[in-house]
Amino acid sequence: MSIPDLTLRQLRAVRTLAQSGSFTKAAAAEHISQSVLSRLGAVGDEAGDGAVGVGKAAASVGPVR
Repeated sequence: MSIPDLTLRQLRAVRTLAQSGSFTKAAAAEHISQSVLSRLGAVGDEAGDGAVGVGKAAASVGPVR
């Protein structure tokens, strides 16, 4: 399993999505559209193995306690 190289912008988007639990809230917090947020996640997950975990399911996953 290889982990794709991520840009700082992609890492921020993933972090904000995980913290907010919502594409809508994350996009607003990052001052970008939901489609841009989705594209940032798609680029980050180009390995296709879910190593980054950004997708529709990621929005419903909260922090591990």
